[in-house]
Amino acid sequence: MSIWEPQPNCVYDVAGYFLRATGRSTIVDIGCGTGNQLLQVDAARRIGIDHAENIEKCRQEHKGKAEWYELGAARQQCVVLPDSDSVVVCTITQRTDLADLFTLLSICWTRGALILTSAPDGTTFSLPSQTGPSFPDTGWSLQKYRDVLDAVNLPPIYVGRAPNRGADQSLSRIISLHDPLVQQAKAQLTEGGRRPLAVLSTYNESDVIAEVMQDLVEQGCDLAVIDNWSTDGTWEIIEHVRRSLPDRVESERFPSSGSAENYEWQKILYRKEEIAATCPGRWIIHTDADELRRSPFPGTTLAQGLEIASITGASRVNFNLINFRPVDDRPFSPGSLSTSFTHFEFGTRPGHFAQGKAWFQGDEKVSLAASGGHMVKFTGARDFPYRFLLRHYPIRSKDHGARKVFVDRRSRWSPYEKNTLGWHNHYDGFSEESDFTWPKTELIPFNEDFWENHGIHIITDLLQKTV
Repeated sequence: MSIWEPQPNCVYDVAGYFLRATGRSTIVDIGCGTGNQLLQVDAARRIGIDHAENIEKCRQEHKGKAEWYELGAARQQCVVLPDSDSVVVCTITQRTDLADLFTLLSICWTRGALILTSAPDGTTFSLPSQTGPSFPDTGWSLQKYRDVLDAVNLPPIYVGRAPNRGADQSLSRIISLHDPLVQQAKAQLTEGGRRPLAVLSTYNESDVIAEVMQDLVEQGCDLAVIDNWSTDGTWEIIEHVRRSLPDRVESERFPSSGSAENYEWQKILYRKEEIAATCPGRWIIHTDADELRRSPFPGTTLAQGLEIASITGASRVNFNLINFRPVDDRPFSPGSLSTSFTHFEFGTRPGHFAQGKAWFQGDEKVSLAASGGHMVKFTGARDFPYRFLLRHYPIRSKDHGARKVFVDRRSRWSPYEKNTLGWHNHYDGFSEESDFTWPKTELIPFNEDFWENHGIHIITDLLQKTV
C-alpha cells in the first residue's frame, strides 16, 4: 500500500499553476500511487516516486508517459532529481514514520525546488523525536503541521486548508507551500527603500476616502490621488489628508480644466500612465477609493510584498479580488471599512480575474488604458507567481448602492466608452427595484480564518477553475 493519498485533490491543480507561473518544466510526485493524478499535470517532464509495488504498476500501465523511480532502491538518485526547475508534490495520508520523507523534501527545498505538501485535515501521524519535538499521535491541526515543518527545516510560505476536487469543494485538506526563492527574498527585505506609489482615482467616495488613503500609507505606499471633481466633500477630505502627510500624498483634480459632463475613465487611465512615467525605478499601484490591497505573505506590508517580487525578478503583480457585500439594512459608518463587512464573494466575471494592476515602472510609458485598467502592459513584463489580495467594497449600504449606481455612475458614463468600447456594464443588472443587499447564504463569512481557509485561492488561479 502507498503511504500517500490516491484520491483526487487540488494540490495537483496548484502544482500545475506554479509550473506555468514560474516557468518550471518538471513535476516530481513523491508518493505518486497509481500515477493517474501526476499524468493530468501539464509538464515537459514528469517524475513519479513511490514504493516498488506501485512503481511497477505505473511502469506497466503508463509506460513512456513519465519517469518512474522506486523510493527505496533509488533513494540517492531521488535526491538528485528535484532542483530549481522542479515543482515537488507530496500528498500524505497514512500513519507512518515520516522522518525519511521530510528529510528528502528538505533536501529538495535546499536544491531550489518549489514544494507542495498536502494531507487530509485531522489525519494522524507520528514523527520520531530525533527529528525535532515529539508530537502526539493525534490528528494534525494547522498549527501542529506548521510545528512539524519547522522542526524538519522545511519553512513554509503558506500553510492552510484547500478544497478537494469533489462537488462540495469542502476545505478538508491541509496544504503547505515552500518556495526557497521567496524565503530568501523575505530575508533580504530592507528598511528605507523607495516606497511604491499608489495612483488612486476617486469620485464621490467621501465615506471611505480617508480610511483608504491612510491604509495605503500604513501599507508603506506614497499616494497620487486623482479626484474627478467630486461633489460630496471627497476633495476636501483628500486635501485634509494631504496637508497632514505632505511628504506622502500628492493630489489633483482631473480634468484640470474643470468638471466634465461625463465620467471618462479612459482619460483618467491615460493620466495614470503619465504619472507613472515620471517615476522610473519605482513600483506603481493602480487602485481606486473602494479597495484595500494586501501582500500574500502574512506579516508583510503591501510595499514589502512588492519588494519581495522585485528581489525574485518580477516586474508585474496580479491580484485576486473578493467583493464584500452588505447583508442587512444597517447604514455604513465612515472609517469602518475594514471591520463593518462580514461576508464576501469571489469574482464572478472575466474582468474580476484580469487584475494586473501593480508594476515596476521602467523608462517607457506603460499601457493601462487599452485594457480599461484591468491589465497593465509593457515590454518585458514578468509576472510574480504569487497573486496579491484585493478587498473590494463597491456597495456599502442600500442607500449608498442606489446613489452610486443611479446617480454617480450610470448618469455619467461616457457614451463612447459604454456603447463603443463596451465598458461600464458591471452595474447593468441593477434596477430601481434592487435593494442592494445580499443573502448571507450566498456569501462566504469573512473571519480570522480567512487566510488559512482561502489563501491558496488568492495566491493561485484556483478561483478561475472553481468559479
